[in-house]
Order: sequence, then structure tokens, then C-alpha cells
Amino acid sequence: MTTEKELWEEETRTVLEETKSIHKWNKEDMVNHPPHYKKGDMEAIKVIEAGIGDQGFVGYLLGNIMKYLLRFPHKGKPIEDLKKARWYLDRLILVVSKQQDQ
Repeated sequence: MTTEKELWEEETRTVLEETKSIHKWNKEDMVNHPPHYKKGDMEAIKVIEAGIGDQGFVGYLLGNIMKYLLRFPHKGKPIEDLKKARWYLDRLILVVSKQQDQ
């Protein structure tokens, strides 16, 4: 019998692999894999997702999409902020797709 933790870990690995196929990651990529959001093996977004549940995570993703779309003309790095908004949108699409498949 698969535990809830094992299901979450497998789901996280699947989402990360799908995200990697959408975006080419590298260690210096400040949009897809900023090093300041990773400590050890866990990235902050995985901890957030696990802590707030499915519906809370959807709201979190929507909030970040809006944040980056609203601030992109004002922060000095418009392309980076637009790419961050797209990253969160891609992640939202994956999460909602998984929910619909259940």
C-alpha cells in the first residue's frame, strides 16, 4: 500500500520532470531554478505545496502569476519577470491537469 507521503513525492517528481521538459534548467537559471530557493534536496515551492494543499496551492500559483505580471514594467528586469509569470502559469496548468485526471 502506498502512503500519502510516497504519493506526494512521486507527484512532485512527476511535476518537476514535466516542468523540466517545458523549460531547460541550469544552475544559474534565475527563472526556473533560482539557487536561493533551494536548501538541500527540497525547493521552497515543494514545501509550500505540501503545506497548503491542492486548493491553497492553486491560489498561491495564481497570486504569483498576478504579482509578476503586475510588476514586470517596474522592476528593471521585465523579461525575467514575464518568464517567472509563465513558469507559474505552466506549473498551474500541470496542477490543474493532474486534478482533472483524478
